[in-house]
Amino acid sequence: MNAVKIIFTSISMSLYSTLLLKVYLDIFLVKKSRYVGLVGWALFFLWQFCINTEVMYFHPVINLILTLMTILSVGVTSYEGILWKRFTFPITFVMMWMLLEGIGDAGYVYLNNGQNPSFMINSIFAKFLLFLIVMGIRWFVNRHGGGRIPYGGGAYLTIFLLSGLILYPVFYMLVETSDRKGTDSFGWLLMAALILTFMNLSMYPIYLRFVETIQVKRNAHMYVKQLEYYGRQHDLEEAASAEIQEMKHDMKQRLIYLQELVKSDQKDKLLTTLENLIGQSANIGRLESKTGNLIIDAMVNHVWEKTCKKEILLHTKLEIPGVMKIKDEDLGILLGNAFDNAVEASEYVEKGKREIWIEITHEKGYLYIFVRNRYQGKIEHNKGHRLVSRKEEAFHGWGIYSMKKIAERYHGQVELNWEGDIFSLETILYDDI
Repeated sequence: MNAVKIIFTSISMSLYSTLLLKVYLDIFLVKKSRYVGLVGWALFFLWQFCINTEVMYFHPVINLILTLMTILSVGVTSYEGILWKRFTFPITFVMMWMLLEGIGDAGYVYLNNGQNPSFMINSIFAKFLLFLIVMGIRWFVNRHGGGRIPYGGGAYLTIFLLSGLILYPVFYMLVETSDRKGTDSFGWLLMAALILTFMNLSMYPIYLRFVETIQVKRNAHMYVKQLEYYGRQHDLEEAASAEIQEMKHDMKQRLIYLQELVKSDQKDKLLTTLENLIGQSANIGRLESKTGNLIIDAMVNHVWEKTCKKEILLHTKLEIPGVMKIKDEDLGILLGNAFDNAVEASEYVEKGKREIWIEITHEKGYLYIFVRNRYQGKIEHNKGHRLVSRKEEAFHGWGIYSMKKIAERYHGQVELNWEGDIFSLETILYDDI
């Protein structure tokens, strides 16, 4: 009967530890799709079960290493994003957990004249405090925002964390190997544990400040680019307007001249003059897009300028309203990445065969974006699951990654396909949310 109680208690505590770890990591990390990360969670749960039942118990150093290995397997296999975050936050969880056990152990010995607490009492005490701290961290991050960023900066924070990672194992070993007959030493160890706990908790406000700084810089850079696009759009509109005014002014004289050429049956001169008149409409003042939606007009006209310079034939089909619920910054990042990838890939195609097709339509509450381009070379996924080409990485995996994250915000998706010499990118964003 005692064995059944031990197993039941161990399973309950192992599940509790696993769920608490999940709550903590979900604050800062982005989960992978379902079933992908079950291996990491299974390893962590089994190791916790072994510790709680004391079926396997090694030297404290070995136990700490195995705990770190199993918890890191969760971060690596169950979450996505930059690697340093998937390593750092699981380790900070272990640091906090072990520090709380150290506080419980040292405090109990200090207050009870050298008597040692049982493993179960100390474990329950530490897990209860850990629950309160994790809930407090979750509340703090949700209140201030910015916990989860799937990619980008913040790596400087690891320098601060490394100091704690170095200090903690030293403290842990001191607790485990110290003379348990003297309560004074445990008083000092209790104080050291409390100081290190404060250091650990101070990491979270610093982290959020880093995240806030990074986001502000990104937004500033994004808005600067948007202003550049809008400026080019304005210049194009002014040039087109000036061209129309000039053509209107000269139209009467040109029509009179064409009439004379027809009357005198000078067919060659007539054709040459007509070709010159038609060709003038393809100068810098021409607008490829004028839908009334400023961000899409700016982005399409910007890519049109680039394709003209690089001798790429551009085909467009645009049927969109002037105003949508989709944020301009999200649309600008998505279209900018899609267009840049298409132009860069087209540069490696033989001149005369370079083509890009852009279709953007809006109906029944969703925005449909379809971009196709010719490409040359072999496309494959590298070890980081980034889409790359043999030709100088013309297809940028990180750009596509950011596009997918934006699509998820609008419950949409990004689909990639390549067949023959045509690469296509198909995106759906729901505009009625």
